[in-house]
Amino acid sequence: APVVDAEKEELLLLDGYNLCGAWEPARSLFLAGSLEAARSALLLELDFFFGGRAVVVFDAGMKAKGEEEVRGQELPAELLAALTDRGGVGARGRTRGRGRGVGLGGGSDGSGCGSGGGGNALSVVFAHDADEFIDRAVAGLFRGTSGGGLPPPVTVVTSDGLSTGVCRGYGASVVASEAFM
Repeated sequence: APVVDAEKEELLLLDGYNLCGAWEPARSLFLAGSLEAARSALLLELDFFFGGRAVVVFDAGMKAKGEEEVRGQELPAELLAALTDRGGVGARGRTRGRGRGVGLGGGSDGSGCGSGGGGNALSVVFAHDADEFIDRAVAGLFRGTSGGGLPPPVTVVTSDGLSTGVCRGYGASVVASEAFM
């Protein structure tokens, strides 16, 4: 398995809708069709505990493949480099969310994040396919860095079997959504 730089802070990549289905307070809202309320409840909980080194990715089928929108905190530098420089999701279509967005509420930028336990906002990504985004991010992180350094420890939280295999294959730790929440 690839080696990581244990001195670097761990990076969490979380499949947002998998977590909405696994965590009861969000699940009931999610199953009732109130996606905005489910996302908001989940993001407030995650932001309180994890803050700025967590990236929550939601499916947004209306986005074109390879296009994503980032809200809340900017993506961590090594993840941004992995997505743009190493065969991950290209910079094409990357936008920064502003204003009301899609009803996440709470944060000043409409992301629903920004008032967590340590004052660190989460990064929230709306991608065409959350699983594909996470897989490409992990692949980019573990393909090597431009400076020859090692990637940070990466933990992926998902319930998707294919993503679990892909991410583990590159060297990331994977936790099932149900076990995480």
